Amino acid sequence: LSEHGISNLDELDASLSSVSDKAYSIREGMKTAEERMKKLQKLIEYGKNYTEYKPIHDELKKLQNGWTNKRDKYEEAHRAELTLWSAASRYLHANLPKETKTLPIAEWEQEYY
Repeated sequence: LSEHGISNLDELDASLSSVSDKAYSIREGMKTAEERMKKLQKLIEYGKNYTEYKPIHDELKKLQNGWTNKRDKYEEAHRAELTLWSAASRYLHANLPKETKTLPIAEWEQEYY
């Protein structure tokens, strides 16, 4: 105790309080960083899915007018990809500003890693 300049209970209490406050601040900072990491992880995952499967979605949109049989076959053949694209689209539209034109996946990855 004397190494840290503590000679009575009041000084000990003040020192412990200071350490406790620093620990709380560090925990809060870690919690914020962990939440950001989780969000970045989802943004990266959904951003990649959106980018990868958008051409399939766009092709389906081209088949929407007429060609019902061809459209149905295409949709059935690409159901998994279209489901992943749809989930990614919903997540990204809900979590990015409306004015977002491009997905900064490389920036998200750089921040994450």
